[in-house]
Amino acid sequence: MRYLSRIFLRGLLAVVPLTLTAYIVYAVLAWAEEICGGLFRTHLPGLPYVPGIGIAAAVVLVFLVGLVLSAWLARRLYEMGVQALQRIPFVKGLYQMLRDMVAFFTQSQQGKFQQVVRVELQDGVALLGLVTRDDLGRTGNGLADRDTVAVFVPLSYAFGGYTLLVARTRVHPVQMSMQEALRFAVSAGMSGAEEPAA
Repeated sequence: MRYLSRIFLRGLLAVVPLTLTAYIVYAVLAWAEEICGGLFRTHLPGLPYVPGIGIAAAVVLVFLVGLVLSAWLARRLYEMGVQALQRIPFVKGLYQMLRDMVAFFTQSQQGKFQQVVRVELQDGVALLGLVTRDDLGRTGNGLADRDTVAVFVPLSYAFGGYTLLVARTRVHPVQMSMQEALRFAVSAGMSGAEEPAA
């Protein structure tokens, strides 16, 4: 019975991550196809519609937005729009949360995380984290002194985490990439750390 359970669990570990990944990718693509494809059919009814046009249109639209925001005037108008949006109480919090989440998982933003570190809480107990700021003393707002760094500690099996203000002496660099550190933390240490070659 124990042997059969191990086989079932092995199959479960193989199937569930693949299935959930495929479902999330499918859901995102289906959403893009529904929104952009609907706009295509509504505004260009004379053109033949081929499934997949909505996805292609979404990709082109995102690329064009990035291209337009490369221009100074467009970027300035965008920033003004964001500033106006952030004056609305509920919308401000929602927008900032979504923006931070997208930035966190975007490769181009990963430079904001300066170093993967081990944060020593006490003897024999430590957390894995990512340094986000090591110059808190320069803010001048009394948040921390020059010997304190900000470390983001991701939660296991969840999106999000904690921002710790930690004494610099308790922070030690770890030779891991950000992706490895996130996988290690989110999977509760079951993946992410590279195994040494035999």
